[in-house]
Amino acid sequence: MGSRNPGSSSFHIDCPVVSISECLGTSSLVILAIPCDAHADFAAQYEDLLTSNHVLVDISNSQVPGAAMRLQPKVKAQVIKSMNNLSAYFIEGHSQAHAPVIMTGSRQGKILLQERVLSYLGVVGADMGPLENSIRQEQSPFNLFNKWMLPLFCATIIWLFWFIYSLIWFHVLKYPREDGTKTVYFPWRNLPLNTMNKVFGMSCFTMFGLTYLPGVIAAVIQLVRGTAKHPFHWFLDTWMKMRKQMGLIAFWQLTVHMVMTSCILMSPSYFLYPVYLQADPDTADPRMDALGETSMLFAILSYATYLVVALVSVPSIASELSWREWNFCQSKLGLLGLIFGFAHVGLLNSNYSECIWCASWNKMWSYPGDVVPPGWVSIGVPGLVILLRFILALPIISHKLGKIRASS
Repeated sequence: MGSRNPGSSSFHIDCPVVSISECLGTSSLVILAIPCDAHADFAAQYEDLLTSNHVLVDISNSQVPGAAMRLQPKVKAQVIKSMNNLSAYFIEGHSQAHAPVIMTGSRQGKILLQERVLSYLGVVGADMGPLENSIRQEQSPFNLFNKWMLPLFCATIIWLFWFIYSLIWFHVLKYPREDGTKTVYFPWRNLPLNTMNKVFGMSCFTMFGLTYLPGVIAAVIQLVRGTAKHPFHWFLDTWMKMRKQMGLIAFWQLTVHMVMTSCILMSPSYFLYPVYLQADPDTADPRMDALGETSMLFAILSYATYLVVALVSVPSIASELSWREWNFCQSKLGLLGLIFGFAHVGLLNSNYSECIWCASWNKMWSYPGDVVPPGWVSIGVPGLVILLRFILALPIISHKLGKIRASS
């Protein structure tokens, strides 16, 4: 290790610490661990010691991209931009997996870096071409959720839709009661928890449906075209590329929904619907009836299934799976979770036969203005996905689709 003041280090280092001049004289591969603002001074001070046989690895990160490009004309050595996305946490051995380390610059320098450093650290270098590409490489550590902005925007729009719909349906419209009076479904005091719980539930259900819908659309398009070689429309292509982010956002909303539901289930006084009760609400120990408990069972199974799918999305876990295992978790288990959710919502909304102001399927059009209950509207997109997936799974169709994709 080269240092300006070799004897002044207070840290324990498992290697000899020498002067920078001595280090440059004995090493052909030099990792330049200094700020990019000091590159010019370094190049001027040690210009005579840096030859064409040296490989300088610039690992700095700067808000102003192009540090490696500015350094190259100042030195005779080959400049490589790399390891700027390699965390010290990983180098110290606290992490077992890391994304490929990007390398830009001369081919000879990248080979030397891979053989002497990256292989020792247990990581793979990704060749990103000449040094000119380092500008994009230097910008990557400063990206702020670039892949998440559009999915978050879509999730916000969907959430706002269900919030406004639920606000009107539960707190504004009035429904007839058995005694002939009219009242709102929920009083305003139930908005923060009871209504918001439904909003998050319907929003995550819609998001899960929209996560799997583009794959179904892509399969239908390939069947119609008879080939998988043609690119998709930019809209569908963008939609497919943000499925992971949409699914994780949906899982977060599902977690919020589960926590809110748990808070509600702690108090039987919240059980205003017959679906939850096997006896009169005024009894000392009201409990759910069979359909109510079955609905909750499917909700728990859906959450547990999507928990596995979310965990498989973690790169360190996904890297341990084969492609077939990963595809099974993301595709098959994802569809199973959607079916469980569909069963939960369907059972929850179909067992209100004794309540004239509840969301029973046979009273769907008996409300003021014929406003469909939000719970029934929320099953539209997931129900469409489930239907199309079952159609695509038919042997005659799946066999044809497999041949089309195999020939691409």
